[in-house]
Amino acid sequence: MLWCALPAAIGWQPTTVLTNSMRPRIDAGDIAVVRPVAAESLHLGQIILYDDPDRPGRLRLHRLVGVDSSGRLITRGDANPVDDSTPAPAGSVRGVGTLRIPYVGLPRVWWQEHRRWRIGLLAATVLVVALTTQLDHTLRAPNGRRDWPRRRGAGPSADADASGASGRVSRRRTGSRTALLRVLAGTVAGCTAAFGWVGGARSAYGQTTSNASDSWSSVAFYKCANAILGDTPGIYYKLDETGGVNVTDSSANARNGRYRGTVTLGVTSACVRDGGTAVTLDGSTGYLGYATTLSVTGSYTLELWFKTTSTSGGRLLGFGSSATGASLAVDRQLYLTNAGKVVYGINPVLYKTVTSPSSYNDGAWHHVMATQSAAGMKLYVDGTLVGSDPATTTSSSYSGYLRAGYDNLLGWPSAPTSYFLAGSVDEVAWYDHILTATNAAQHYDAGI
Repeated sequence: MLWCALPAAIGWQPTTVLTNSMRPRIDAGDIAVVRPVAAESLHLGQIILYDDPDRPGRLRLHRLVGVDSSGRLITRGDANPVDDSTPAPAGSVRGVGTLRIPYVGLPRVWWQEHRRWRIGLLAATVLVVALTTQLDHTLRAPNGRRDWPRRRGAGPSADADASGASGRVSRRRTGSRTALLRVLAGTVAGCTAAFGWVGGARSAYGQTTSNASDSWSSVAFYKCANAILGDTPGIYYKLDETGGVNVTDSSANARNGRYRGTVTLGVTSACVRDGGTAVTLDGSTGYLGYATTLSVTGSYTLELWFKTTSTSGGRLLGFGSSATGASLAVDRQLYLTNAGKVVYGINPVLYKTVTSPSSYNDGAWHHVMATQSAAGMKLYVDGTLVGSDPATTTSSSYSGYLRAGYDNLLGWPSAPTSYFLAGSVDEVAWYDHILTATNAAQHYDAGI
């Protein structure tokens, strides 16, 4: 009982471990006790309890494995193959793991997993042990002494004193065993009652397995924002605004944009785990963009999510020569044809385009990423490469305005009827470097 209660009495924090992400050191159902420490006292290799950055209001117990350039803590579960996708602020640490009390929190885990029959079985076992230790009271003699039952017909004998002494020794041994059982039963009941229901620490538990025909693995990023920010965008519009005309840039560059025309804010996001929103464009006046020119040289990447049922196509994302209205010249384009196919094109001298074989105007969210580098042009939809042009490895330097939802597409191959997109967009990003096929798959997996 002291082992269970003393740490809490001196200000250390107990928490029930609810997952197996820290195996083999710590199992689900163990109580982890942490002691508070200053952030500057942390060092690599420690097991820390901290506020879960992906799920507000919950705790996570993982090992500290690094610190990023912003001073945030990089963590990982011992049983997980990769680091946690979201670094944690140093100020979110509750303490450093110091004690492990095994098994005491199992009732909490069983309750969470709806295996409540085990809780009933444990309670019944403790009750039986407690009752069993009381059976010796039925053997007490009227004079208060404990005597072993005599065999039928047995009478007084000359060695009564010797047998009495032997009985006393046996009774002392029996009493010791009885006391031990009582202590065990009381400790199990007391510790479980005291700490079996304390606040629990959850965490993402990722492992990889396979069989002859398929395999599964944990995703690299839990949120779209984690995936995008981890690849250092030049512009990143989450489109989480609830009012006004300004678009917040969530990259490190503060390149805030502006909504134009009729734009509906606050619609359901493509990335539901992020907890943000998206915007819907009306198809005739609505679009958004950054009103300062950007220089695009060498490798680059364009990215966004879109959802539409339009059969009139529309411009998704790219650069133009004007901040508003129809640009005289456009380049680095993503747009939809009337059939809903995605086209990615550049305009060095003659148009160079890559078109998806499938249509995506089905009313569902779709992720698009386009890149150009020394490996040529590549177009990814929903995390999969759907088209490429390995011969177009370079294009002229370009300075223009990044815009989503509308711009001039006159003369482009399979140009749509409408240059305005009638549909929703989300998580708009531009990078001044190339992202890979792995990045495309990770960014898509982080969404719905």
